[in-house]
This record gives sequence, structure tokens and C-alpha cells, in this order.
Amino acid sequence: MPNLQKNILYTLTFFDLIGKPLTLFECWQYCFNIFPLKSEVKIKDIEDILKKDPMVASLNGFYFLVGRKDLVVKRWRAHNFSQPKWKRARRAICILSYIPFVRMIAVCNTVAFNTAHEKSDIDFLVLVQQGKMWTTRFVITILVSLLGLRRHHHRIANRICLSFYLTDDYLSLNKLALRGKNGAVNDPYLVYWVSCMSPIYDGGKGGFFFSQNNWIRKYLPRYIPYAGVGRRVIPYSFFRKIWKQGVEYLLLSSLGQRIEKVLKKLQLAKMSHNTKSVAGEPNTKVIISDQILKFHEEDARVFYQDTLDKRFNFAKIV
Repeated sequence: MPNLQKNILYTLTFFDLIGKPLTLFECWQYCFNIFPLKSEVKIKDIEDILKKDPMVASLNGFYFLVGRKDLVVKRWRAHNFSQPKWKRARRAICILSYIPFVRMIAVCNTVAFNTAHEKSDIDFLVLVQQGKMWTTRFVITILVSLLGLRRHHHRIANRICLSFYLTDDYLSLNKLALRGKNGAVNDPYLVYWVSCMSPIYDGGKGGFFFSQNNWIRKYLPRYIPYAGVGRRVIPYSFFRKIWKQGVEYLLLSSLGQRIEKVLKKLQLAKMSHNTKSVAGEPNTKVIISDQILKFHEEDARVFYQDTLDKRFNFAKIV
């Protein structure tokens, strides 16, 4: 079987697990580079294989594995469920963008994939200034809670999930990637997750984030970083800039440093009471540090990694 054909089947299998059939352009754009290719891949090359491969079927312009035409209807439904969540996310980010030391807020996971269902939450990645992780997280958590938007316990649908924070000196997520037996990256879900990152508010760090995560091009060489959709993006206004610079100047004082230490101590104490957390285990599900806060108690990446490895025992991301 030619390597391009293997890559296409690997890609369709991954998106089968995601629950998303692909258009021809998406098959080209998101075709994983698992098996080495000697030449540039053209859309026509992809199309020829899709039409001839007996394991691939199509319907209404979408391609998927044979027997999975139900994914076409599922994709349209997911698209319809995702759209109001985008609007809700923008309204929340418009408010949060005024918080000092917030450098970027991006929508990620199922809403960014446009695969959300009716009861899905809305995941944010929040980028903050180094040295101000705990102050920023405290203010964001309080504000989102007061707005009645925070995901909490069984209140999930259309709520904001604040489970991922990074400081602006820790932008590359390569360090968090799952590895294969040879030590190389073997984390297709994280690769796709990063490729779909959608900054709604960019205080000047979005470009740096994507440049620091350009390592994913080894696996998705034709992915297109989020350029921003006018109706979704929050402009970096002059008033917002002046307000933030003024408050940040005050909080960068010795008093602000003491506040950071106190808020860190308070939040760590609260986190320590969560006896069900997997924090401290030898994995990257939950990470608690001054540079990264990641609370993914149920991390789906291992499932995708194991399932794809079993289905493609000859497929390794190297």
C-alpha cells in the first residue's frame, strides 16, 4: 500500500474517532504525515486515492470510512450546536479580555473542532504574563463565576471550562505531547488540538504561540493557523490597552508580588483538598506549576493514541 494511501486511511480513522467526516480540502489540509512521502501532496493526489480506495465512502461531498455515512448528519448537527457556543464564548472573552495580564484567550477542543453537542461545555486556553499566573486565574475564576458562566460540577452545557492556563514564557506544547516507545511524539489528538486553536482575543501573543508550536507541521504540514473571523475576534482597542497597562503597572509593584504569593498559596490549598485529582501521577493529565495549569482529569489523548496504534500497528509518528 503506498504511503500516501496509508496516511489518508490513518487520517480518516482519526477523524472517525472524532466523529467528523471530511471534505476533499480538509482531507488534504489535515492529512497526517505519518509515513514518509517523497513529493509534495496535491489535492488531486488525495482525490484519486479517495475515489479508488475500497475502505473509503463519500456522501454529499464528505469522505469517511465505509459504513460511517451517519457521520455526515452528525457533522451538520454538531455544526449547528457549535455556532451559539462560539457566540457565547465571544461575549465571555470580550469581558475577560479587560483583566490585567491576560495576553490571549483561545477557544479550543470540541467547539474549535465544530464537533460540539448540545450538552458540551466551551473550553478556553488562557495565556497570561509570566509571574502573574495565580493572580490572573483568581480574577478570571471569580468573574466567570459571578457571571454564572463557569463550568462547575454537573453544570456543564454551554458553561466555560477554565482548565488550561499558560504563561507567555511557556508557549510550546511539545513538552506535553505523548511519546512512543522510541521517545518520539505520538500524540495525534494534541497535534490536531493545537492546529484548531482559535484565539478570540489576542493581546499580541497569538503569533508567538503558533510560531512556538510550529513543530506540529511535521505531522500536519498543510494545516492553516487560525487567522481570525471578523465577527468572532475581539479587537485590541486603545481603551482596553490603556486600562490594562494602568492596572498592570500597579500590580507589578512589590504589593502585587505579595498578592501573587498569597493567591498562589490559597489556590494550592484549595486544590490539595481535591482527593479525586490525578495530580502528581506520572502523566500530563493534570499539571500544576507557575507556568502551566492543566486540569484534564479525563484526558482523551491516550484513547486516541492507543486506538490508532492498534488499528495501525504499522503506523508510528516519528
